[in-house]
Amino acid sequence: MLIDIHTHFFKERAAAKILARLTACSGFIPCTDGTLADTWRLSREAGYDHALALPIATKPSQQQQLNDFVASVNHSCGGHILCFGSVHPAAADLEEELRRIRELGLLGVKFHPQYQEVYIDDPRVERMIRLATELGLPLLFHAGDDPGLPPPLYAPPERIARLLDRLEDLPEMRLIAAHLGGYRMWDEVEVHLLGRNLYFDTAFVFGLAEEEQIRRIIARHGWQRILLGSDCPWQHPAEALAGLKKLALPEEQFRAIAGENAAALLGLAAGK
Repeated sequence: MLIDIHTHFFKERAAAKILARLTACSGFIPCTDGTLADTWRLSREAGYDHALALPIATKPSQQQQLNDFVASVNHSCGGHILCFGSVHPAAADLEEELRRIRELGLLGVKFHPQYQEVYIDDPRVERMIRLATELGLPLLFHAGDDPGLPPPLYAPPERIARLLDRLEDLPEMRLIAAHLGGYRMWDEVEVHLLGRNLYFDTAFVFGLAEEEQIRRIIARHGWQRILLGSDCPWQHPAEALAGLKKLALPEEQFRAIAGENAAALLGLAAGK
């Protein structure tokens, strides 16, 4: 099973405008037109069984409408596209919306400290993680730098470590730090995060981080907690898979990272 745990698409009528704005801010050239159909096409052509789409509620007021939208397309394209919901840590109705995410059949929660302007070790983030964990929902968040946004950095590895210190009583937590624990901050990841109760995805890592450092992080953190992700439309799904293959990991480790770890984390049966 091949699973891309980190992709994005947008409402069709807004996709072109959103991609143009993000491209201007980051300088990255997207590999899709930002729509669900194009994301599905590239993912299927690359051979994935599932692609997980991750929305972002940049304001508390966006939560309900955004989650209703992704719920309407969850398990679309023949079950190929799966979706997380999103909440804002500062939302007054945080607990209610987390419960609604589960009721809508969404598989977890995406939050983005950089866009939401909330530090990862803020008590509101800790509360959100505890509530989501009580509901059985995994959480995935942007970690490290973001080339499209100015400082400060809201989720650098050192702050993530502080959060984890306060969550040591929550071993059942399923928390995923995108971009191998911290985009363009992999030296800091090696200092602060390896071996902690945290998953890493590989979104937009291959071609940027040194291959030897990627291998080292996988070996020291544990391949059982690494998940393949592309960050499509910012990296082509085929490029992410090729990057993982290029590491020449043992077959057991490759299969786990390419999809088996994510399937277990998300409760997906083989072939589904």
